[in-house]
Amino acid sequence: MIAKAKRVLAFAVILCMLLCLLPGCGEEETSRVAYALPETFDSVSSQTLAENDNYRLEWDDDLKAVMMHSKSDGKVWGTMPYAAYEAGEMNDFVSSPVVIEAVEATSLQLNLSRAYSGSVQSGNVSAKTIDNGIEVTYYFDGLEISVPVQYTLREDSMAVSLNTEGITEGDVYLLKTVSLAPFMCSVANVGSAPVEEDDDLGIDIDLDLDLDLGLDIDLGIEEEVTEEVEEEEEEEVTEPEEKLSTAEVMKNTYLFVPAGNGALMSPEIKDGDGRQYSGDVYGVDAGRYQPYNYYTQESVKMPVFGVKDGADAIVGIIEGGAEQGVVQAAAGNVAAKYSNVAATFYVRGADVYAESGHLATVNTRLSKTIVGSTFTVGFYPLTGDDADYVGMAKRYRDYLIDNGMVKSETVQNAYALSVLGNVVTTSLAFGVPYDSAKSMTTFNEAAAIIKEMATETKLNPAVQLVGYGASGLDIGKVAGGFKFASASGTKKDYAALTEYATDKNIPLFTDFDLVYFKQGGNGYTKLMSAAKTATLHRSDVYYKMLAQRAWDEDEGFYHLLNRSKLSEALDKLLKKGDKLGITGYSLATLGSAAYSDYSDAAYEVKKNMAADVQKLFATVNEAGHAVSSDNANDYAAVASDTVFNVEIEPRHSDVIESYVPFYAIVFKGYVPMYSEALNLSADHDSLVLGALESGIGLGYNVLMKYDTSFAATTHLNIYDSLYSANKDAMVATVTKYKDYYAAIADATIADYEVLENGVTVTTFDNGVVAYTNKSASAQTYPGGELEANGFKYVKGGTN
Repeated sequence: MIAKAKRVLAFAVILCMLLCLLPGCGEEETSRVAYALPETFDSVSSQTLAENDNYRLEWDDDLKAVMMHSKSDGKVWGTMPYAAYEAGEMNDFVSSPVVIEAVEATSLQLNLSRAYSGSVQSGNVSAKTIDNGIEVTYYFDGLEISVPVQYTLREDSMAVSLNTEGITEGDVYLLKTVSLAPFMCSVANVGSAPVEEDDDLGIDIDLDLDLDLGLDIDLGIEEEVTEEVEEEEEEEVTEPEEKLSTAEVMKNTYLFVPAGNGALMSPEIKDGDGRQYSGDVYGVDAGRYQPYNYYTQESVKMPVFGVKDGADAIVGIIEGGAEQGVVQAAAGNVAAKYSNVAATFYVRGADVYAESGHLATVNTRLSKTIVGSTFTVGFYPLTGDDADYVGMAKRYRDYLIDNGMVKSETVQNAYALSVLGNVVTTSLAFGVPYDSAKSMTTFNEAAAIIKEMATETKLNPAVQLVGYGASGLDIGKVAGGFKFASASGTKKDYAALTEYATDKNIPLFTDFDLVYFKQGGNGYTKLMSAAKTATLHRSDVYYKMLAQRAWDEDEGFYHLLNRSKLSEALDKLLKKGDKLGITGYSLATLGSAAYSDYSDAAYEVKKNMAADVQKLFATVNEAGHAVSSDNANDYAAVASDTVFNVEIEPRHSDVIESYVPFYAIVFKGYVPMYSEALNLSADHDSLVLGALESGIGLGYNVLMKYDTSFAATTHLNIYDSLYSANKDAMVATVTKYKDYYAAIADATIADYEVLENGVTVTTFDNGVVAYTNKSASAQTYPGGELEANGFKYVKGGTN
């Protein structure tokens, strides 16, 4: 019997290996038209392409530029900055409506080509009119790649789209990324570029500096010319240009990027050639190997970006292909003379290989096929009071509402508790090491914490139970084995906890990880159930060692569940959950980890992640249960009944001038939100103020008992989470601010501004106005003086 089982197992292993070796396994091979440069190009003469009550869409055939004219104020937004267009200032940056990156198939050399030099100047552009717009095909003949882009006028916006089915390639280069209308959201740089060296003299002399210092330099130039220069210099010295501070510049101009909760970049020219920002929408593919990146990057949870230019602004929303999108910005770009923010799209997937360590050689391998998708960016002009990042957030909120976002029926309380259950530790039995889940907080202890906090604060919290599955906080079997760890207590204990929560109307969510797994079980195996990378390898994800800047190879690796199995896994969880008596589900990783799976073309380059997650969350609701997420991507936030652990604390990147609560402006009042754990922050007061100004509830991590064996784990959220050490501070903070949260429980943010002294003013649609002062000294505000690290709110005005 044993021998037969071994033969069956061996046959299964060999069969699986053969299946994995089949060419194109999991990829959708389609017949694609090969690249060919037309003998003649279709053309459209310069004309008005479309017009409505708000805008007029114009086409310039000479420059191959598309311009959207606003009828209300005359502002023009286009594929190149209108000021540069009017002045005839062409360059390869601003005059390129498309930018592509291609990889040479043999050498893997990356090549970047801008449409102005790679297509427009040589006349390799074909155009034809379509309904309300134009389709322009750019032929990059040097790379043998063509890209068809459609520009369409809508009632309130212009859509720029690329259907990847129309892309053609030759035999040498593989298209990797495409940037659409990169200077549609742009603003002129502020300040002067560094003085360039004189090519004739070979020296760089600052004559103003020479005059100031009284230096006498004989340049060997004619006297008449010298006098002329001196007269010009004298005029410059007597009328110096006043340099504005960054804060003064950003009153009128800035770039908005969706880093974290939202961030602004100044268009100033500073040191170097500019400051670059790049963020993959919904995060870097969770299944992709990431050399050099041993730190958690600031997440990009929303596919939206924009620019303010004086009295006008424009916001770009990635409406199609957001999962494949990257938001990229360049501030103070000297070569372009303009600062810009735009959307770039991955056309095909990529795998990255490198040895462990920050000096390793990196190799990139692209998938064979181009992802089947339509990339669309909608550009919405904003004017008047809406011409700022608040207006951008409101426009994006309206976009989400138009696409199905509705208000959650769960009311936001002042605070939430993420109760930590178990963690896997190593013990010895007769000298033999073994792993087991060790309790930090049992069900009964969790109930005791919740009851005590509710009694002390006179307010019930929202509660998330984390790490109660068979593997605790650690990655183990799919969904923690669909059961509770025995260390957590009995089923009866859990039933008592849920009964108490239901009786007291406490939102209670029990977390399960449907995405990551390390062990097989319940019908899932590491060999057959793991998602595949772009080169059809199993998605092995290594643990990070921050101190060593390397991967922890001793710890091994984990995997991502095959995307096609997520629905099946959720169905299993709901059936098991019914037996366990679960009332609310937390799907933290599912709501925040976007990833590809090249086992099926439907999941290439993170494709369909948003739609799939929304369907899964809806399945939970349809089964009669509430569902929550953590620091959710927008598609999960709109489908959640509650969002826990929203990032508040910014990373303070060198390229970012200031952070703004864009995420909160979009979602406050539509889904209850709670901050990341305040007790884990090194700057508790600042984090509290960040939550207050955003209208987000206060979040805390708690556990009942701590053991020294926990120090050997990799879970940073364990430290500083001991309930007994944090209780008094939590009670004091919640008690101090609970009336404020009650006043804004269901309100949305109507306006947000930062006064010159740094005091923030948040205005809610129900008339409540909140003021925060994060500085170390007292500051004035419309109601008087606000103490250092102070906060006040009023209902319907100032006091």
